[in-house]
Amino acid sequence: MNTPKIRYCDSCKRRGDVVRSKLAPRLKKEFPEVEFDVQCLSFCGPGSRQPFVYLDDTLIYAQTDDALIAEIKVELEKRKLKEQE
Repeated sequence: MNTPKIRYCDSCKRRGDVVRSKLAPRLKKEFPEVEFDVQCLSFCGPGSRQPFVYLDDTLIYAQTDDALIAEIKVELEKRKLKEQE
């Protein structure tokens, strides 16, 4: 399996501080096997209202950080199962 990459933005004026101080450390703790890339993702409008990441090229978003982490886990599990087929 290729190493998955999570891309996220921490420069948003409304959520950037929260992403840097809370979400990013949780992502790194929950997904130590994943590469991380921090950059502007040009998703400012929706991204300022809810947490989101790109898992490789798949946009994942949710209403809360907890829900986002759960969605990432689901997507990674789907990929694992697909690889095993």
